[in-house]
Amino acid sequence: MYSATIPLLSIIPSSIACLSCLWLFFYYFKAKNKSIESSMVFTLGVSDFIYSLMNLAKQGLPSIDDAPFIIIQFFALYFSIYWASAIAFMVYKSLKEMHLNSRRLFSQCFGCVLIFSVFFALM
Repeated sequence: MYSATIPLLSIIPSSIACLSCLWLFFYYFKAKNKSIESSMVFTLGVSDFIYSLMNLAKQGLPSIDDAPFIIIQFFALYFSIYWASAIAFMVYKSLKEMHLNSRRLFSQCFGCVLIFSVFFALM
């Protein structure tokens, strides 16, 4: 009973997360005017989708080598954590300053988060 319950407890939330991210992608691409806020949420959705997809792949394909899955999964996990923090920082900066170049700040935060995520995933 123990071995059958654990994969099921991992598959159900990962499947729900993948489906909700696909729903988010559908509405993001359907939108005519994509704001910086929707781009921030879309970016977070991509990393969550990759993490959940790797979780499902690890459960569904146990014979495949774990090293690439673990690296990609840790990268997506770190990226999600750092990107959520970057979103909080960007919201703080936008509330503090009236004339903020949000696209530039988005690009800078994205670059920093990407570098940190790759570094910690490969460590």
